[in-house]
Amino acid sequence: MAISPVTNWHDETKLEPLNRVFKFSKMAYGNGYRLHRKNWDKLKTGKFFNPIFEINKLDPKKILLIHAKDDTVVYAKSSKTFSKKLGCKLILLKSGGHLGSDIVMEPAFWKQVKEFFE
Repeated sequence: MAISPVTNWHDETKLEPLNRVFKFSKMAYGNGYRLHRKNWDKLKTGKFFNPIFEINKLDPKKILLIHAKDDTVVYAKSSKTFSKKLGCKLILLKSGGHLGSDIVMEPAFWKQVKEFFE
């Protein structure tokens, strides 16, 4: 299960340059993300740690995505494209912004998540 996931780093780079995201992450999270710039820059290739690039190795029955259409941090368009190509389940909300794990605790979502894992 992935909530507001980056499913294609290459698409996200077009919307929010990775240089800017790197600087923000260092400033906002400090040592929460311990990586060197050269490793971060590998994401720009679109082949490193990029789910869409590994799509033929994934089992769609084991993947559930939850995303909100109004997420301005990670755009829902990539999740829609990814779920369509893979054939995995996508719960797409009209609103909610950049969702966190607390969404799972809401009764309507917990029921769907529980059914998915069963």
